Formats: sequence, structure tokens, C-alpha cells
Amino acid sequence: MRSRRHGALLCGTPTSPLGAMRYVALLALLMSVAACTTQSSPAQVRAEFWRHRLAEELHVGMPKDDIQRWGRDNQMNFTYSPGIKHYPHYLSATAETIPEKFSVLTGCRGWHVTIYVYLDESYRLVSDEVRTYGICL
Repeated sequence: MRSRRHGALLCGTPTSPLGAMRYVALLALLMSVAACTTQSSPAQVRAEFWRHRLAEELHVGMPKDDIQRWGRDNQMNFTYSPGIKHYPHYLSATAETIPEKFSVLTGCRGWHVTIYVYLDESYRLVSDEVRTYGICL
């Protein structure tokens, strides 16, 4: 069984210098984690930009040819693919590539922001989405 003195030394009490330092360190750690989770990465910011562009400039029912023209006007080359899951057809294009310094922790050196446009049987827009993918080893 541990003595009270030994437990106080390990845990520290809020009134002891050791306990106060631990509480300050814990508080600083929690604040830094919260700051990191609320800060958007450049890839997230650009993905949100493209989500707004799609919402403003593409509409449900838009024909495939008009979507591809919109892509060319925005320096994107949409690639057609046969259906997946609930959609018989879709188009995809890399909207932009965001370079970053190589990270030893993640093995990544940047991000692709990719747009997916899902089409119905008559090749008209049903929905769209924007995803980010790491450029990793």
C-alpha cells in the first residue's frame, strides 16, 4: 500500500508547486490540441472554396456536356467513369494540387482537391462532392 506522502509526490496537489505546474502543463496541452483541431488546413480551405463554386455554378439536371465545358473553362479535364453504387455514371477531375513540405510523420508532400459529379441514366447531374487526397509515398 502506498503512503500518502508518496501519492502526493506522484500526483501533486493543486496547492503544491509540482501540482500547479502539472495543471498548467495539462491546460497548455489541451489548448494547443483545441487550436490545432479548429484551424483549417490549406486543403480544407480550398475544398470548401470548390464546394461553394459547385453550389453556385452547377445545378441538378445540368447535362454532361455543359459540366465538361464548365470544367474546361476552369482548367479541369473531367474523366468519365461508369457507375458506382447508386449512380449509373460519374465524372471526376482534380480541381487543384496543393503542394506542402514533405512530412516525415505522414509521408505526404501535398494534397489533391478532386471534384466528383454524379449523373443519372440520361447523363444529367444528380449530385456532386469535393474530396481531398494526400499525395503520399
